[in-house]
Amino acid sequence: MATLAPWGDVAGSRVHLAYLTKGAVLPKHPAVGPQLFVVVSGSGLVAGDDDEQHPLGPGQAARWNAGEEHTFWAVQESVAAIV
Repeated sequence: MATLAPWGDVAGSRVHLAYLTKGAVLPKHPAVGPQLFVVVSGSGLVAGDDDEQHPLGPGQAARWNAGEEHTFWAVQESVAAIV
């Protein structure tokens, strides 16, 4: 996971890049604030509080509210931006 430098006057905003090998899992955890999870390359499955799995591929995203539990499984080697 890499954190990019903050930009402009957007207080409290962060961007992380997650590099995931095929089969890697981001363990279920709560979002610390509103969060956007964007698949840059590769593909995987994402699930929220309801544990229902949804496929995500390049250019597709999932949005989480503060406190919402979520997870991601990499079906292929993947890169994701987390905002």
